[in-house]
Amino acid sequence: RSADVGSPYLPAVVEVRVRQPVRCRTDGVGEGVEVDWRVRRSSSVAFLVDDVRAGDATGSHGIKRVAVQCDNTPHRLSIQAFGAVAPVAVRSLTMSLAPGKELPPIK
Repeated sequence: RSADVGSPYLPAVVEVRVRQPVRCRTDGVGEGVEVDWRVRRSSSVAFLVDDVRAGDATGSHGIKRVAVQCDNTPHRLSIQAFGAVAPVAVRSLTMSLAPGKELPPIK
């Protein structure tokens, strides 16, 4: 569960979403998706797919390519925001992508 975005001290995940249009990207690195993210009061973030660390970043926002299998099965994508004060803020979403397919825009 994400810490309250309005809290004056705790880290918070403000936004995490798969970049539009949602599609599986396959390149020399492998399969994956691009994720838009934004956090507050956080010094670093970690990205997890199905509870396995899949990358990290620093700063308050960005776009991150996250490795995920495009195998038409549900995968849980989570972002954890780490700050000077515990607890860690977490926000998750579930997605299912087929190779080479594009999902309709998420509203």
